[in-house]
Amino acid sequence: MCYGREVAAAGTGLVARSGAGEFADRPFAAAEALRLEELHEAALEDLFDAELALGRHHEVVSGLEALVASGRLREHRWGQLMVALYRDGRQAEALDAFGRLRQILQQDLGVDPGAELRRLQQAILQQSPELTWRPQRGTRREPRLGYFGRDREMSRLQAHFDEAAAGRGGVVLLAGEPGIGKSHALRQLAVSGRATVLLMLDDLQWADAGTAMMFRHVARSCGNRPLLVAGGDRTTEVASQDLLADVLGALQAETRCSVIRLQALGREAIGQLVAAEAGAPVSPSLATAVAAHTGGNPFFAKEVIRHLLEERALAEDGSGALEASLPLVAVPEGVRQVIARRYARLPHQANRLAEAASGFAGPFMFPVAAVAAGLGDQAALPALDELLAAGLIRPGVVSERYEFMHALVRQAIYDTLSPSRQARLHRQLARSLEMARARAPGCAEPAEIVAQYAGSRALPGADAGVAAAMEAADLAQAAGLVALASQGKVALHSTSYPLDAAADAIDDLRRGRIRGRAVLVPR
Repeated sequence: MCYGREVAAAGTGLVARSGAGEFADRPFAAAEALRLEELHEAALEDLFDAELALGRHHEVVSGLEALVASGRLREHRWGQLMVALYRDGRQAEALDAFGRLRQILQQDLGVDPGAELRRLQQAILQQSPELTWRPQRGTRREPRLGYFGRDREMSRLQAHFDEAAAGRGGVVLLAGEPGIGKSHALRQLAVSGRATVLLMLDDLQWADAGTAMMFRHVARSCGNRPLLVAGGDRTTEVASQDLLADVLGALQAETRCSVIRLQALGREAIGQLVAAEAGAPVSPSLATAVAAHTGGNPFFAKEVIRHLLEERALAEDGSGALEASLPLVAVPEGVRQVIARRYARLPHQANRLAEAASGFAGPFMFPVAAVAAGLGDQAALPALDELLAAGLIRPGVVSERYEFMHALVRQAIYDTLSPSRQARLHRQLARSLEMARARAPGCAEPAEIVAQYAGSRALPGADAGVAAAMEAADLAQAAGLVALASQGKVALHSTSYPLDAAADAIDDLRRGRIRGRAVLVPR
């Protein structure tokens, strides 16, 4: 296979065709063309360095011969050719290559090859063991984002790469939310080391019409070539999804085109990821908490564990595994910035609905959140669609209930509200829940109403939540639950969601005057 020569020729052709066209005679275009040409030449040399490191000295000889012919004065590529020939059992030809270079340099410049190339010549003469190719031994490196728990997806991706290496090229698209591991998977593919050409296009969701046309033009020429076009697409960005969908739809009939969707990581994979980031095993409870808090998003999980490390909030438990000494409520700055960028691109009414929904600690009732946001159905339904399309929320298991994709997303949006706005939001949600429950008794639990009144304890009138608190206690007692107020697990008490105006009723619950009663309060 004359892989190296094909790459060199194709790359040279691409650069030749990338001139500035009608602007070619302009000074700025000439300078830019020179810059691009130099980048191209350096990239080709880097490519052949990688090929030699992978032991492909036989396959790249012809390509390196073409490369030295196109850049006779670039010594590095002559050295690559000498190494490839020597490792291919062609010592005499390797020495002849040095002689050819020396003759060219003396004729054109009146100089000898540089010191590095002269040392290489001596090593070849002496058959130095240092020139022998050896497989690179794996070294322990920091695991990259998205590696854990991706065996199935990476196997599919590698299968597409192997098909392309066999001359059956095509297109493969990695789709998923930000931070799910698309870019990392593409990087893993790039270093997998197969004799094919890989064109990587990340962040295709931002593709404009020109880029989309170029993508389609290149992709549909892959069919019988060792060329794989691999792209990354954020499914949460709606700016150009229709454009990209049109291109992908057309490509289905024009070439081999597949989409691999990267889903959230499970608890075990999250545990492996955070353990690698922390440099020590983590407890099952911490892995479970991080997975739940981040929704299995690798980037979010990594940021959470980094935050705990920075706060010195990790300590070994009895088994030597790391456990968190702080509740996972803070939103790391890196996560906050990512969410803020996604949030800022949404329409104003979608933001209002998200803010209202953030007042629920768990799944939220869409009609109640819409009322709190001041939106009627005509405005609230499109806003709901925007949040769903952006991947910020997903449908719950109960009709008209939705939940945030990640607890971190809800917390980040909630944190944008001032304490006064938070209190008023909770009071409005409490009253709206009461009205909804009056119309349909089974649509909301009393504990939800208690939680909302508790969140508005800074405002007058919190005693309106006492009736819901007593009803919730009765329901808890009927379900056979035992109050554990002192441990804060099943409780209604002053350090959880206190109702200042209903302190006597709460104290009664805590002291057990109302025996066996407890209130489940979602956090």
